[in-house]
Amino acid sequence: MGRGLSSESKDLCARILEVFAREHPNSPRRAAYAMFGNRAGAMAAKVGHLCGKLLDAGDLPLDWYDDSSRAEVAPYVVEDVADLVTMEAGR
Repeated sequence: MGRGLSSESKDLCARILEVFAREHPNSPRRAAYAMFGNRAGAMAAKVGHLCGKLLDAGDLPLDWYDDSSRAEVAPYVVEDVADLVTMEAGR
């Protein structure tokens, strides 16, 4: 992990992994609060960004990561082609 990351970001990544190792599944916001307390709001976006990098690099196991704060997107499903044609005509 860490090509192109500053030493500060690398240290923060190590702290993030420690938090996730202690309690998982976990979310970036919750990890930020564990690390920064009341100052977490300002750091939550950076922690989230670094969590994404850790996930992409394979350093943060996906089953430790919980992002249930995001709304689930239901797929668009129709029973038959006629329903689809009717829906498209109504747009």
